Amino acid sequence: MPKLLKRLISVLLLLIALPFLIYGVTVVRKYIIKASVAPASIVIEAATPSGRLVPNWQSFAQGGESNNNMIKPAVAQISLLQPKYIRLDHLYDFYEIVSRDSSGTLNFNFTKLDEVVADITKTGAQPFFALSYMPQTISSGDIISLPRNYGEWALVVQRTIEHYSGRSAMNMQNVYYEVWNEPDLFGGFKYYGDKNYLELYRYSALGAANAKNCNFFKLGGPSITAYYDAWAKAFFNFCRENKLKIDFFSWHRYNRDPNVIAAENDKLTQALAEFPEYQNIERMITEFGFNSEVDPSYDTMYSTYHTASTFAKLRNKVYQVFTFELVDGLSPKGDQFWGRWGVLTHQDKGLAPKPRFNLWPILNSVSGDLLNTEGENDFINVIPVKTDTGYKILMVNFDMDNMRVENVPVQINGIIPGNYQYTLTYPFVASAPALSLNLVISQSFTTRVLMDHNSLAVLELLKK
Repeated sequence: MPKLLKRLISVLLLLIALPFLIYGVTVVRKYIIKASVAPASIVIEAATPSGRLVPNWQSFAQGGESNNNMIKPAVAQISLLQPKYIRLDHLYDFYEIVSRDSSGTLNFNFTKLDEVVADITKTGAQPFFALSYMPQTISSGDIISLPRNYGEWALVVQRTIEHYSGRSAMNMQNVYYEVWNEPDLFGGFKYYGDKNYLELYRYSALGAANAKNCNFFKLGGPSITAYYDAWAKAFFNFCRENKLKIDFFSWHRYNRDPNVIAAENDKLTQALAEFPEYQNIERMITEFGFNSEVDPSYDTMYSTYHTASTFAKLRNKVYQVFTFELVDGLSPKGDQFWGRWGVLTHQDKGLAPKPRFNLWPILNSVSGDLLNTEGENDFINVIPVKTDTGYKILMVNFDMDNMRVENVPVQINGIIPGNYQYTLTYPFVASAPALSLNLVISQSFTTRVLMDHNSLAVLELLKK
């Protein structure tokens, strides 16, 4: 065989094998990285709670899937989740609020939005308003353009707040108003230049300040697509220099790795060191998931464990993490079902609960004083509380590559001495029977909990 032909065959074989070699190296690298993470060894100090656990999982976003009321047919199912807040965007382009009469005066009609708000309150939740998008009546272009007159935008914000927080109107308490929705994406806003989000916020804050006879309410933003240091610092600096009302800082995050989401919150903590007056500002991730695009994993247990892991990592760090979303939309053709973001399917598909739906009753059963904990790692996280009747710990193992299995030692120190019933359950594994033991505990308790890749367990010590 000629040498040239041999070389060509060798090159061809190499090209064929190269993707497999790359894949193999990637898999090996993942195993090495995971192996380098120290196994979890959980130590919980029961005698020194760090404060009341704030259930950061009780908020949801309903996105711009339809200008129809998607909450109404699902009120009964949503109520089972015990929601605290339900976020709405598209207020001004979906609900026909702002118009102009023949004299040029702006008129406001909240009837259509009021119907959705009434159904939100029926679920037990409060509405959380993302003030978006630009009413066509005052826009310089489309719904993501600047207003022709910023004063008119300020008036729109003022009338919205007066309607829902006004004592002589809807008379709602502690309503949140978030300025815009993903300004860096929807409208291409920046924190400088001609299309400056900070100016939009300035006039929003002016409108809020002009609102008359209102109950206490909260204003914030910037609702960007992810945490960006430059955005955060520019926003805080602008509000400080202009003495603007700012009650919460919000951002969105879609990422398969909950550690990335948690790391963004740590970056915000570092940024706030430069702004001591905002150290205790409420933090809100007002949209969250593992993929901003439709994804079949939203219809599997993968999304359940990802969600639980994120809540655990952010326990008492981020005030509310808004799961996106409550109810599935349909594709423009009306035929898309699987892979959308909802915890419930669309009404036309029966409002069927997806696997993730069943996480909230478990989360809502964990309440009490949050306990200080050491020994978690990138995969194993806990939500540990002291309850009125003992101690309860939710444990989650989430590995986006479905590889990590750990037999986790758990030690609880500082237990009030007495007789206890110990139970260990795996709520999503029907074949795993609950372990139940009667114990006499003098001060500490030690056990091991087998955590399969992508799993959730609940430990409880119930004082007898």
